[in-house]
Amino acid sequence: MTGIYLLIIGILLALSAFFIYRERRQTRKSLHYLKYLRSFENIVAHTNDALFVIEIVNGKILHVNNAAAQVLGYTLHELLGRTYFDLLPKDKVHRSAEIIADVWESKGMVFTDIPYLHKNGEVVHVECSAKIGSFDEHPAIVMYARDIRERLKYEKAINEMNHELTQKNKDITDSIRYALRIQQAILPEEEKISDLLPEHFILYKPKDIVSGDFYFIEKIKTNDGMELIGAAVADCTGHGVPGAFMTMLGSSFLKQSLTEPTVNKPCEAIEFIDRKLQEALTYKEKQSFIRDGMDISFCVLPPDKKTMYLAGANHVAYVVRKDKSVTHVKTDHHAVGQIKPDGFKYTTQIVELNEGDCIYLFNDGFADQFGGPRGKKFKYKQLEELLASISHQGMDEQKNKLESTFSDWKGSLEQIDDVLLIGIRV
Repeated sequence: MTGIYLLIIGILLALSAFFIYRERRQTRKSLHYLKYLRSFENIVAHTNDALFVIEIVNGKILHVNNAAAQVLGYTLHELLGRTYFDLLPKDKVHRSAEIIADVWESKGMVFTDIPYLHKNGEVVHVECSAKIGSFDEHPAIVMYARDIRERLKYEKAINEMNHELTQKNKDITDSIRYALRIQQAILPEEEKISDLLPEHFILYKPKDIVSGDFYFIEKIKTNDGMELIGAAVADCTGHGVPGAFMTMLGSSFLKQSLTEPTVNKPCEAIEFIDRKLQEALTYKEKQSFIRDGMDISFCVLPPDKKTMYLAGANHVAYVVRKDKSVTHVKTDHHAVGQIKPDGFKYTTQIVELNEGDCIYLFNDGFADQFGGPRGKKFKYKQLEELLASISHQGMDEQKNKLESTFSDWKGSLEQIDDVLLIGIRV
C-alpha cells in the first residue's frame, strides 16, 4: 500500500509541476506579447504616416494612431467610433471594398487612387500601403497612409514648368527651322550648279538644324567681260545658330566682293571679305575685337577648266589625277576676319588641270569625326586615300560612298561638326 501512496503522490507532484511550468510559460508569453504590443504602439504613435487597423468583415477601425487623427482632423476617440468607409468619398466606397478584397487575396498592395476626406470635407490625397496583419489575435488589415498633397502640388508645378519649357523649346526650334529656310535661300540652286558644273557632287551634313558652313558656286563676270566659274567652301566659327549668323555675313561679303571693281583675283576677294568681317566683328563702343572668323577655300575656273586659281584660309584642296595621284593645294594660314601680322597679304595658288581631274574642296568636319573601332578621328590621310580610290567613279557614286563611309565610321557617336565636301570633275 505504501508503494501505491508514493506513486499517487509522485503523479500529483508531476502534475503540479507541469501546471506551474505551463502557467509560467503563459505568463512569459503574455509579458512578451505585452512588451511587443507596447513597442508596436510606441512606434505607431510616433510615425509620420497615418495608420489604421481595420476589421476585415465590416471595415470597423480597431486601432488608429495620432498621425491619422492629425491628417483627417479628428480625435482618436472619434476615429475609433467609425468604419474605414466613413473616411472616404462616397463615390470611392465601392472601389475601397474591392481593394480590401484584393488585399486579403494578395496579402498586400499599394494604391494611390482613393483619397480620404478631412473632417471639414477637404479631399486628402494619400498613398496607401495595405497588408494582412493581426490585432488581438484576430486577422485584420493594417493600412498605412501617407499624405501626398504637398508632393502632388510640387509635381503639378514641375509638370507645368515642363510644359512651359516644352512650349518654349518648340518655339525656339520652330524659329531655328525658319532660320534654316533663310539660310538655304543663300545657297545656290542645284539646277544652276549643274549648268555650270555638269559633273559635281555636294556632301552637306550640318551638325545641327542650321549650319556654320556654306558653299558658293556661281558664274563670275570679270571687269573685261570674261565669264568664270567660282566655287567656295566656307567654315565659319562655331556651328548651329552662332555659326549660321556668320554664314550670312560671309556669304553676303563673298557675293559683294565679286562686284567690286578692285577685286580681280581670288586672293583679292578673300582680302575684301577679311576687311568686311573685321569691321562687322568689332564693337564700335569699346573697339574690342571678337575672335570669330572663317576658314575658306575659293576656287575660280576659266571656261575651259584647264587652270584652277585658289585662295583662302586654313584649307587645303585636293586635285586627284586620272592615275589617282593627289596634288595638295594649300591656302594661307590666317583665318578670314581675324587680326593678321602687319603686311600680310593673301595669295592665289595656280594649278594646271587635265581633262578628267577631280577637284575636292572641303572643311575639317569629315576628317575630324570620331569613330571607327577605336573611337579615333578619321583624319585627312584616310580622307585623301578614300577620295583617290573613288575618283574614277561617277559623281553620284562618289557622294554615296562618302556618305556611307562617314555614317559607318561615326556609328553611334555624335557628329561633332558640320560636314561639307564638294567634288568637281573637269
